Amino acid sequence: MIEKRHINNFLLFLAGCALGIGASVYVFIRGPETLYVLQWFGDLPRLAPWVHASGDLRALVSMLPSATHAFAFSLLTALLLQPGRYAVIHACLLWGIIDSAFECLQAGKSFLGAHGADELLPRVAHAYIANGVFDWFDIGAIWIGVGLAALTLQLIRLPEHRGDERCRFA
Repeated sequence: MIEKRHINNFLLFLAGCALGIGASVYVFIRGPETLYVLQWFGDLPRLAPWVHASGDLRALVSMLPSATHAFAFSLLTALLLQPGRYAVIHACLLWGIIDSAFECLQAGKSFLGAHGADELLPRVAHAYIANGVFDWFDIGAIWIGVGLAALTLQLIRLPEHRGDERCRFA
């Protein structure tokens, strides 16, 4: 038997690693100026000139932030929800839909600017949309990340809310 807090810590660790991997793509490959949050840290190193990857590897690496974001936030949200039958589904669907919507907003950024919707978006969302480029592969990566999160959560099985502080791996 594994205690609930160990599972929670493990899920937090997995989410943190996933976010670290996604952020490292921005810091070291795309450049920190492409991600609004990273601009707070000042000048960060960029390895892009030294990274010589084939087209396929470059495409895979560019999809990592989409997949890791959906994966990590699905795990974190599942931890916050009341354990139950649909917590995993709700957490994963929520982040799949949110991330897909933001990806689709990147495709419509010229539409948003032309119709004055820029003013309605928070500054962070506007920066994300303005700097981003819509890609169907990112949509696929989002749903792969969500699927991996659902699989992870099902394999670990969050404990049911019945006072039992212990649970098992499936």
